[in-house]
Amino acid sequence: MESRELLRALKRKFNVHTDSGLAKIIGVTPPSITSWRNKNTPLTPLQVANIVFKAKKQSSKEANEKVKKMKGVELVNSLKKKFDIGKNKALASKLGINEVYISSWKKYPPTSKQIASVIANAYKQGEKDSLRAIIKPLLEYYPIIVSESTHGKKQEIFETKENLRNKKIKELLQTTNGIYIFYSSQRRAIYVGKAKEVCLWNEIKNAYNRDRRAQTVWGVNHPSTGNNFKPAHRHPRKVTKQSVYLHDIALYFSAYEVERNLINTVEAMLIRAFANELTNTRMENLSATSKTKSKK
Repeated sequence: MESRELLRALKRKFNVHTDSGLAKIIGVTPPSITSWRNKNTPLTPLQVANIVFKAKKQSSKEANEKVKKMKGVELVNSLKKKFDIGKNKALASKLGINEVYISSWKKYPPTSKQIASVIANAYKQGEKDSLRAIIKPLLEYYPIIVSESTHGKKQEIFETKENLRNKKIKELLQTTNGIYIFYSSQRRAIYVGKAKEVCLWNEIKNAYNRDRRAQTVWGVNHPSTGNNFKPAHRHPRKVTKQSVYLHDIALYFSAYEVERNLINTVEAMLIRAFANELTNTRMENLSATSKTKSKK
């Protein structure tokens, strides 16, 4: 069989149109194809046997590479599905590795040693993510600007109908639990509370409106009726310790999202650490919170 006739038959068989495409399939160099076509000499049985052998070898090589590539793609897709992630960058962040490695897996699947390293990195990254998730600051020293509630029964810590920023803050606090702190006009902590069974927004608002005069300040009782007035040097009034509501002295607040099992412990630690500065009436017990946690 003449070489040109063989080349035409091979191109039809493999559905290729160029010498380079055919050369890749049968495992020879493009110059060899060009040489066969130009000389148009009959190929010897040995040459035909070599073509068949190289084509078989090339086919096996491509098949193996395809399988490896498929395994790499499947691995990446499975990991994305497991972590509910769509992009390589996000997956790399979860695994604690470089995004370049994720992309290379599609072509060169990771070895057993590399997979072991990925697992180790993922474990370390998980520890870091867990530590970050324990306590998350949501907002700190935020000003309280009292606003009447919809039905006028309670005071809101700020207006949320017209102010879009405050509205977003409210929505965030409605979906989180944790610890909150009230501050005085000097931004000194005066009360620490927790929101474990209800959301932070509801607990903060309830604490702010609570009918409980646990807080005390020094002040003077001035008359609230009558029209007469006498200066203090003519009618001295005693400076006495007076009980006030929290909403009388709280002008700022902070809120922190805390991992649910640690809310009691964090609250107890803060109250015990700053007991002489806070107006909280109950002293929390750290050992009690630990026992409660262990029982759960």
